[in-house]
Amino acid sequence: MENLNPTGIVSKVEKDGKVFQVQTEYLRRPRPKIKTSIVSNGKVIDTVEKKWDEGIQSEMDLEEVEKCIRLLHREVTEKLKAKKERRKPKEFSFSDFLNLWRRISEIRGVKNVLVAKDDGALLFSDLEKGRSEQLSKIIACANELALNFSFFSDTGGFQGGFLDFLGERMTWIFHENKAWALFFEEGTDLELVIRSIKKLIRGEDD
Repeated sequence: MENLNPTGIVSKVEKDGKVFQVQTEYLRRPRPKIKTSIVSNGKVIDTVEKKWDEGIQSEMDLEEVEKCIRLLHREVTEKLKAKKERRKPKEFSFSDFLNLWRRISEIRGVKNVLVAKDDGALLFSDLEKGRSEQLSKIIACANELALNFSFFSDTGGFQGGFLDFLGERMTWIFHENKAWALFFEEGTDLELVIRSIKKLIRGEDD
């Protein structure tokens, strides 16, 4: 029935110094639906729609539509309030690189930290030439595998894995376009080391 018009809702949300207008309404054409629009600076930046194919034929239908309008409006508004503003990631400087290398080197059980480009080329190394070239090839292959097979990673959300290199246990993690290869002392708790590395990379306090 055309004379049954649901009441829409308009509200404002202030977040991160910005003001958003959230508007939820019932639209009959081209097909019946409930639509919520988020407006910023006069422009629609996002919409959420819910089909309502039954239309409105009675007072009961009208009540159901208005109930759905309230629910959808509240859902969108709460999500908008809870949404975190994306921050530009901090630039990883050479000083940051050296600091991370030093702190990883200080983790108990880590006896050597090598850093390579994504093609496996070592940035600096105290390994003899033959071993250095072998390690470069291994890291390059491992990186390529990890990029194509997500299950290869065993480092809790970081691209990387564990490898045996010339009889020594090592792990590698790809971070800031570089592969960080770590060798361990015998008997080291590898899970504890990985947790420590993850904290350092994420900038979490010990």
